[in-house]
Amino acid sequence: MIVAGIDDDKVGRAYLVSVPKGITNEKDTNTCGALWAGQTDVLARIVKGYAPEIENLDFVKEALAQPGAKQGEIGGQLNRLEYIINWDIITLQDAVDFCVLMTRTTENIQRFSDGTALAPGGIAGVGGGIDIAVITPEKGFLWLKKKKLKAENAELSLEE
Repeated sequence: MIVAGIDDDKVGRAYLVSVPKGITNEKDTNTCGALWAGQTDVLARIVKGYAPEIENLDFVKEALAQPGAKQGEIGGQLNRLEYIINWDIITLQDAVDFCVLMTRTTENIQRFSDGTALAPGGIAGVGGGIDIAVITPEKGFLWLKKKKLKAENAELSLEE
């Protein structure tokens, strides 16, 4: 899960928390960037320019096995494929639009695929309604879009 908020010093902070590992990644508004979790393979391919499983390809394994090869150097070369997204100046509306785009793109790729040739058997786990919230220093946590809970003929909104 991602836990996020704004501290008393007006710095936004987000933590990627994995059980049982604890905090595995963190970002703040002083350094900017994106933090994502879940089925991120499609998102990674789009933004990073390659999929994380690239290290399982034979030619990459061979490159890493070469005398003097450093994984950091190879990773640095691969990072040159990444789209330059100006996270530090993105508007809040553009951030919302980006999240919706990546979610819907993942949903649609999963709809028409069964994983990759390198990792077949993908499970479509993204789709349906999207809940969207924003956090601002002035207003704190705000729902932009939130589904209602439903069971048979009953419906419940958790809004105040």
